[in-house]
Amino acid sequence: MNYDKTKFHFLKKDCINEFGIEKGNIIYNHSSECFENLLKENDYINNLKIRKHFLTHLFPLIAYYLTLQKFNFSKKEAYKLSFKQIRRLANIKKKRNEKLAKIPFIYYLLKFIAKKYE
Repeated sequence: MNYDKTKFHFLKKDCINEFGIEKGNIIYNHSSECFENLLKENDYINNLKIRKHFLTHLFPLIAYYLTLQKFNFSKKEAYKLSFKQIRRLANIKKKRNEKLAKIPFIYYLLKFIAKKYE
């Protein structure tokens, strides 16, 4: 499965930067295969929102983590490298939210659109 439709669309570039062209491509390709296997093996509880979250956030990162372990990275190293990807995604979202915050009255508009939870 290709990572382009996930939140981790930058993973191939990061793998190449982290491990070099040859090893980075091998790790990325193996991670894509692992991602595809996770999609085939798991149930989505027939909930579209959960399915979307699995497809775009959880499975891509789990596949990357498992791939790193198969390439003889320790659990700690694999966790650190996976966490690095999470931080990158968080920074992308942070920049987007900073842009939104500059729009006057945006949060007041969001209050009317968002559902109240008690």
